[in-house]
Amino acid sequence: MDIIGEEHAGYERVLPTISGASNHRIFKVSNGVLLLKSVVISSGKVADSGGAVFVLFSGRAVLDQSIFTGNAAKSGGALAAIDDSTLD
Repeated sequence: MDIIGEEHAGYERVLPTISGASNHRIFKVSNGVLLLKSVVISSGKVADSGGAVFVLFSGRAVLDQSIFTGNAAKSGGALAAIDDSTLD
């Protein structure tokens, strides 16, 4: 899955925000690829790992020019990867 915000070279760049509303994980990637580019990922919250993005079973998350803010988890507040997974 690719999620790409607005791309331009202006002085006032407003990135789109994806929120977990402080009560759930935003993305779970399993055996696939997630591309997040030019977005804000905020307020993901879980009791285990990866409040915003949790990658497992050889999944891959590619993060480009994105902002993570206000995410919480017991392990890997915003990001967590297990089982031969990768974060780029």
